[in-house]
Amino acid sequence: MGGGNLLPSEAHILQTWGGNGILIFRGYKYSWRNSKKRGGAYWTCSSHQKKGCKANVSTEETDKAIIVTKYNCEHTHSPPVIPKYIKIENKEKE
Repeated sequence: MGGGNLLPSEAHILQTWGGNGILIFRGYKYSWRNSKKRGGAYWTCSSHQKKGCKANVSTEETDKAIIVTKYNCEHTHSPPVIPKYIKIENKEKE
């Protein structure tokens, strides 16, 4: 387990065609599962159901960034190939 004090550029949220968010963190994709009571979100590895992967991430959003507050990055598989044509937007302000 780990958490907190990560650079904002390590976590990105993408919008899918269906409107759901996908979290990209350390080269892996995570699917949104639910919102936390304090305004954060809970994500599980996108291979959770298909491959039984137990990796998960908790995040909070600020005006400037997505902040990872807690994570378990013990995946049971290799990172997926993320197409280069996907535009990843960060909430960092210049």
